[in-house]
Amino acid sequence: MSKISSTLSRERAETGRWFLSILVVALCATATTFAQGEIEIDEEFFAPQIAPSYKISDIVVEGTSSTSESAVVAFSGIRIGDTFQQGSELFATAIKNLYKRKIFKDVEIYAQPLSSDQIIVVIRVEELPRIGALEIKGNDEIDEDDLLESADLRVGDIANPYAINRAERGMVSTYEDEGYLFSEVESSIDEARDSIGRVRVRFRVNEGPEVKIGSVNIEGNRELDEDDVKGAMKGVTEKSWWQFWKSSKLEREKLEEDKQRIVDYYRSRGFIDAEIVSDTIDIDRATGRSNITITVDEGSPVYLRRLVISGNEVYDEKLLRRLIDVATGEPYDQYDLEENLLGNGDQSVRSWYLNNGYLTFNADIVEERVGTDSVDAFVRMSEGAPATIRYVDIAGNTKTRDEVIRRELFTIPGQRFSRANLIRSLRNLANLNYFNPEALVPDVRPTADATSVDIVYEVEERPSDTFNASMGLSSQGITGSIGLSFTNFSLAEPFFGGGGQILNLNAEFGSFVQTYSLGVTEPWLFGKPITLGGNVFYQKQDLSTRSSSDLQNERIGASATVGTRLKWPDDFFRIDGALRFTRNNLLGGVEENGFFRNGSELSATVTLSRSSIDDPIFPTLGSRFRASLLGAGFLDAQYLRPEASFEFFSPIARTSPRNTFVLHLETEFGYIQEISARSTISPTVYYTMGGTTLSGYNTVQLRGYDDRSIGPFEGRFPIGQTKFKASAEVRYPLTLNPIPIYFLTFVEAGNVWSGLGEFNPLDLKRSAGVGMRIMMPPIGLIGFDYGFGFDADSFNDSPLVTPSSSGWHFHFQFGR
Repeated sequence: MSKISSTLSRERAETGRWFLSILVVALCATATTFAQGEIEIDEEFFAPQIAPSYKISDIVVEGTSSTSESAVVAFSGIRIGDTFQQGSELFATAIKNLYKRKIFKDVEIYAQPLSSDQIIVVIRVEELPRIGALEIKGNDEIDEDDLLESADLRVGDIANPYAINRAERGMVSTYEDEGYLFSEVESSIDEARDSIGRVRVRFRVNEGPEVKIGSVNIEGNRELDEDDVKGAMKGVTEKSWWQFWKSSKLEREKLEEDKQRIVDYYRSRGFIDAEIVSDTIDIDRATGRSNITITVDEGSPVYLRRLVISGNEVYDEKLLRRLIDVATGEPYDQYDLEENLLGNGDQSVRSWYLNNGYLTFNADIVEERVGTDSVDAFVRMSEGAPATIRYVDIAGNTKTRDEVIRRELFTIPGQRFSRANLIRSLRNLANLNYFNPEALVPDVRPTADATSVDIVYEVEERPSDTFNASMGLSSQGITGSIGLSFTNFSLAEPFFGGGGQILNLNAEFGSFVQTYSLGVTEPWLFGKPITLGGNVFYQKQDLSTRSSSDLQNERIGASATVGTRLKWPDDFFRIDGALRFTRNNLLGGVEENGFFRNGSELSATVTLSRSSIDDPIFPTLGSRFRASLLGAGFLDAQYLRPEASFEFFSPIARTSPRNTFVLHLETEFGYIQEISARSTISPTVYYTMGGTTLSGYNTVQLRGYDDRSIGPFEGRFPIGQTKFKASAEVRYPLTLNPIPIYFLTFVEAGNVWSGLGEFNPLDLKRSAGVGMRIMMPPIGLIGFDYGFGFDADSFNDSPLVTPSSSGWHFHFQFGR
């Protein structure tokens, strides 16, 4: 066999040599003939063939029903007068352009000859139908409107397969956000057309069980305790039976966030090589209960041997080390080093540089391992050059004048840019209550070299003028108030507003009090932060504390106020002064045992206050402090009344980027020192406590008790000279935009004593309850409180009477 193959190979080789020889001879002969000019060359045969060109004289569109023919032509990109050449991509590109519109099911383009050099282009399309109805079945846990919102699909939209598939994914995502991780959504299109050619799109939902967090287990931890590692988790945690407010649903996004928190926790303890090896979720599909196991690789702890800082010229190294706050010789806190250096906290190194205008500031951290258990950290800074503010523009204000906004800003053209001043400006604008605080996002535009910056404040006006009222029902009768507050008024243009002035019209009424007042305030006098205001009032009230009588007090007066913002200790402080004249007249009876008589009062008040809250309706951060001293003299009534109050707001738990639990603490103290005889001082000066503040007296609100039911009395009249109250609230917003609504739970305690010597902070009337606040433009803030008083009020607190709790009381009010 091999011999035959060898012979055939030799024969094939010989044949190839003969063929090659003949080819070479032929080529040589041909070349000689060309050289002698004996053969003529047909140049047209060898020239490249050029495809004929045609001019498009007309474009015809076929198959449209809801899309206009001109729109189809425009979408295609083909124009009358264009040149079409056979083999070009003109038609293919036009088909792609039309399919990109996602409104056509089929597209065909061809040419019809009109003459030897002209054609008519025909575009034939088949449109996708439009949606005539949307139907969702199988959704029990999530409302249909919420699913349609997440689907982003509406009646009248094109029934595009891509859009319908996107709607399916949106619905599934909504279910996953609510803890239904096994949900499935399938769609179908009913091809039967309605009278206008539209189709019905149906979605069938299989919700599956809600996945709840059962147990969370940490594996692989040797150095750190499991409870400490689990304590770093915020979104995926085990729920105890008593944590009724806490959600137990499992959300994938929160699990991923918690895994990063675990790594950060290890990094803060010196385990810089720690990582999550795996996470396992064992879910019982029948019950939805999940057991989560997170496996970690801790690595070994590393200690910080040296921290070297370089490149700093603006701030000295001592300050930077204090801000970074990472100790050498201790486990290397890698997490704090990064956060304190480049984080967004107010005390980070980055914030200090941004507050001084260094927009391009950056820092690199280089780590060098020393042995197996130590590291040297090198912080290399790049400060750049400070940026100045070039322009400050305002946009979106339709009512409020530019100057009213600009005077609240701390970002001034020509000054250095400061992140702190930018935040303070936003806080001032929010506290005006003229604009939607959720939409106050400044647009900071650095120039190319970052040496100057433009700032645009985009505002969204909202109604700020309010109709305010309050009403309460107690054993003492009905109390209430009604009024109008124009907080963005203009004396120059009263029918247009926008001048930032304040006009108040108030009326207080009830079974034992009537008050009418008119006041106006200019918060910026002569373009400076000087407040000037005036007020006139009339009041008539029943001097009885428990029931109506014919003995009433008539008060007529006027007041003037002036104040200004301070720069020291910081510019959150302000000082205000007030001068007030009041004429007291006794009506309907005679003086009772000489306790009270007709007279006049002239008083002056000095108030020092500080407010750093971030929002007037729902503060989440900051504090308010107020200390005042009122002195009355010269006329009939002579006394001193120092008072102080403090409020504190702080977020304590965040459930979403916008919603957070807020802790609100408040305390107040006051004291009255009589100088003249008590009969010369109006009973409205002395303290009472309980219920609402609308009683005509100097009443401190204490929920869970009747109006002015707490405090000492002499006969019918209050004689409380010392007050103290402390309260704590936890607030949570249901929504903040467009209508703020938040819930609260409270505990509070307070009392009133007849003198400073009887003050006892352990002798307090206690209460607790729940409440709700709704901001309803133009009505104002509506409040509902339901409180339980644990102690007897002053009228039932007697050694001869068995003590009993005040019980449940409902309080309804506006403006608080």
